[in-house]
Amino acid sequence: MHGELEASLQAVSDSLDMTRAELDKQLMLNEKLENDLIQVNQHSSSRRTGDHAASTLGLINGTPANSSHDGLSGLDLGAKSFVREMRHTSQKPTV
Repeated sequence: MHGELEASLQAVSDSLDMTRAELDKQLMLNEKLENDLIQVNQHSSSRRTGDHAASTLGLINGTPANSSHDGLSGLDLGAKSFVREMRHTSQKPTV
């Protein structure tokens, strides 16, 4: 009976370790997504204000407004700065 309990405890412990690893992976992916969304939002806000006059002339960043200009170009997507700093300064939940 004691051996069965130890085996069961070990199985649960292994499962918990795998779950924690998966949680860490998902937190990192979520952090990357949040940072990318922050950058896209900041970029689009600055484009809206900076390109307003040019858009009335039919130009955006020197290109025709109806061109296939990539609105995400020039972004440093994947950088982990703002959200990571916020998370590391806050207290992590214990599992």
